[in-house]
Amino acid sequence: MQFDSASEALIELAASRHNAFSTFEAAEINFSPRRLRDAAVRGDIRRLHPRVWAINALPGSEVQQLRAATLALTGSAASLQSAAWLHGWVERPPARPVRQSSVKQSAGRPTGPPIAIVGMDASFGRLTSLDSF
Repeated sequence: MQFDSASEALIELAASRHNAFSTFEAAEINFSPRRLRDAAVRGDIRRLHPRVWAINALPGSEVQQLRAATLALTGSAASLQSAAWLHGWVERPPARPVRQSSVKQSAGRPTGPPIAIVGMDASFGRLTSLDSF
């Protein structure tokens, strides 16, 4: 990685956020989307999800995966057991990770019941289970 003040700030940002950060968070510290792409081409960082990144020299973890998942979709958040685990209030991650979302339609307003998406694969694209509340 080209080490200048923006690079150092990016490493500090990643370290403070379980090594999962968004393109927007990087831009807030003057690390542009183009510079992120260039760093990815060099192998300094990797894309965890669209617009979600990690620094290759820093370790990954289950906490990183949870944070990356919440960054991957606008409006998502860790809650219940996942949030308690993320904050260190319980020792083990939930046995069955659940990501809850609402079906969205016009004007970005949620419609319909919340949906629990269970068992996302590493590419964050395939569902193994879909339950409606």
